[in-house]
Amino acid sequence: MVLLLPMSLVIARGNQSSGGSGSGKSLQGESITLWMPGGEEDAQYKNQMALYEQIRRDTGLNLTVEYTPFAVYDDKCNAALRSNTGPDILLVNSVTLASFADLGYLQETGSLLTGSTIKREDFFPGLWKHIEYNGKLYGLPIDTGTRALIYNKTMLAENGIRFGKETSWQDFMAAVKACTKTGSGSNNVFGYAYVGGEPWMLLYEGLGMFMLQNGGKALSEDLRTANFSSPEVKEAAKFFYDLQNSGACPRDSVTITDGNVINDMFVSGRVAMITGGHWALDYILERNPKFEVGVTLLKNKQTASSTGGWTLEIANKARNPRAAWTVFEYIFKPENLVLFTNIMPATIAASKLTMTDPKYDIYKEVLSNSTHPIPINKNLPEVAKMLQTEMQGILLNNTSLDAGLANLDRNVTALMRR
Repeated sequence: MVLLLPMSLVIARGNQSSGGSGSGKSLQGESITLWMPGGEEDAQYKNQMALYEQIRRDTGLNLTVEYTPFAVYDDKCNAALRSNTGPDILLVNSVTLASFADLGYLQETGSLLTGSTIKREDFFPGLWKHIEYNGKLYGLPIDTGTRALIYNKTMLAENGIRFGKETSWQDFMAAVKACTKTGSGSNNVFGYAYVGGEPWMLLYEGLGMFMLQNGGKALSEDLRTANFSSPEVKEAAKFFYDLQNSGACPRDSVTITDGNVINDMFVSGRVAMITGGHWALDYILERNPKFEVGVTLLKNKQTASSTGGWTLEIANKARNPRAAWTVFEYIFKPENLVLFTNIMPATIAASKLTMTDPKYDIYKEVLSNSTHPIPINKNLPEVAKMLQTEMQGILLNNTSLDAGLANLDRNVTALMRR
């Protein structure tokens, strides 16, 4: 459940200004367009609409907001920005930021921070790298998310298993096998399930998680050479392969594309464990499963999580970046940011208003040891697709582990050196 503050909190600020440059009557009638993924079905939608109206009243800006479904949002933004049309402000996923910046779609925003009400020290330090590319800053990080192992505490207890705050790979594998009950009937129960048919979920909730927990690095420091055949990454890939080929995961996991498919399997008791963020935990708990739910951090050489998040950006086509930045200054007030985004906003002050429920403690604690499994770079979307292709071949036994990782090294290195 996303924490939403009362609507009165927004309405009560009617006479406040953003406190930054460009606010007030000087912006009267200036048009600004904002593009967002999502729509009316999102929990934050009504509060976002109230916040937009407040910005219009306080600044005089003619702010227009357009929502687009997640599945087609990136493609729509890419097409519009390529033709120098589209919005002045847009949300960009941190995994695609470098490719957008490299194509000249986004404006640098480092100079706009000077004298702004927004300060670099307002943010969790590790998230700042989400907006840095080639030594320049683009936009601001707006939210983040970490992942952990969500498990059926009741089912594990029935098998004599209890997890603490941290769980070793060895104990996890033993629990996965112990909870798997398969046969010729239709009531099979699997120890673990994952989403293997969607590149980002396979990377951020599959191989990437195990790679980080094993200290593996997918690319060299200069981002020119792939390291998927390194001992640390290979061991992580082998562990992932063993999960699938032990018979403890549904074979469909390799091709599933929707995270809610495995969430629903978990809720129904058909799967004992899944990897998911706070959003997956909320989805599960809102459906009132008939068992107790637990959360733990997997560990091999270290506890670690993948993390990502969205960034708020100014498009290169924006005619008045200062006016756009005024919108930023409103959105990034702590009390407004929690209305705009999820329970893990990017700023420290906003997170203190949202991350209060103990069920989120593990997700919060692992944030300091979380990162992108593959560093931000302009080729990241293509690298994620290459990884998915090779890992699906490995998991389905169409290619060997060594051959698949060697293919990945060769193809990704060639891409990075182009």
